Amino acid sequence: MSNIICFLSDEVRSGKYKELFHPDQLIAGKEDAANNFARGYNTIGRDLIDPVVDRIRKMAEQCNSLQGFFLFHSFGGGTGSGFSALLMDKLCENFAKNISVGDLTSSLFEPDSQMVKCNPGEGKYMACCVLYRGDEFQKIFVDWCPTGFKVGINYKPPCIVPDGDLAPVHRGVSMLASTTAIADAWGRLDHKFDLMYAKKAFVHWYISEGMEADEFGEARENLAALERDYKEVDDDTNNNSSNYEMEME
Repeated sequence: MSNIICFLSDEVRSGKYKELFHPDQLIAGKEDAANNFARGYNTIGRDLIDPVVDRIRKMAEQCNSLQGFFLFHSFGGGTGSGFSALLMDKLCENFAKNISVGDLTSSLFEPDSQMVKCNPGEGKYMACCVLYRGDEFQKIFVDWCPTGFKVGINYKPPCIVPDGDLAPVHRGVSMLASTTAIADAWGRLDHKFDLMYAKKAFVHWYISEGMEADEFGEARENLAALERDYKEVDDDTNNNSSNYEMEME
């Protein structure tokens, strides 16, 4: 666990969740990223990234068959967006791996307990993985990934965080899904960005931390291109489904 703000890590270290993390894996900086992406990516984050990557490397060396990394971070903020982006860049550098088509076949679906606010029912699934724990709904897939469905079972019951919000249960299920519905979340982000950037709100804070003015436009274009790619996949699948229904008739 890493955080640019020192007192937050200290709170975890001594709070009720202290048993969830090994003390050696709690890394904190000395300054606040001030909800500034550039501060977390260009300046403050650069001072913290090396010890974080080194700690990850040591843990990775203890793994017999490392499969990848899960990153839990906020959508915005200096640490959640800026430092997390820097960390992912470093992970790609140090633990590079080419994703094959076969890798797309591991991911699950269901609209419950989402980490991103979007409607999976309005999108098309490219890959799904259902991970069950304890003693123990199919959607239309894009035509170039017809077998992107995988199920895993762990016979141990789910672990519950002490004094957490969830009650102990004997069974549980988690979902990881790659779906075109995620474009809804990007659309909301684009809208908020356009409103603020039209007034150049807070831009000077990012420029003062090393970002270039052109980077804002480039980032906006990249996200718009990603949205278009997902929309094309969605439209192609809808057209193929319509043609299939007409042939059946």
